[in-house]
Amino acid sequence: MIKKIYFFIFIICTIYIFDGFTNSYIILRNNYESRMVNNAGYCNSQGYGFVREVINKFPHIKKKMIVKNYADHAPPIGYFYDLTAESNPSYIIVLNLEKKDLVTYTSNGYANIFSKKNCYLLKKND
Repeated sequence: MIKKIYFFIFIICTIYIFDGFTNSYIILRNNYESRMVNNAGYCNSQGYGFVREVINKFPHIKKKMIVKNYADHAPPIGYFYDLTAESNPSYIIVLNLEKKDLVTYTSNGYANIFSKKNCYLLKKND
């Protein structure tokens, strides 16, 4: 009986130390998409939210496109990678790019299709 009480106390202390009650509450309160945007950012850090919005808003664009992130974070394309999708080099997503640096893309034949804050969906002019 004493071993069961010690084991129960040990489990409760472990959950308390690793903040299990708060983490469980956050998981139950927020859905997957909002947790991903909170952790990977919308148009900052990895830019998960912007890429998700582009994929939802422009379904004709294949998911296997070029994503460049100018922040010190990895691009979020790994969350959306589809091995069966064809590569689509005519579209590019640029994250965390200063507006003044957008000229480098527009001078190379890209046009801005969709943008929010400092994130852009660009299409190569044919």
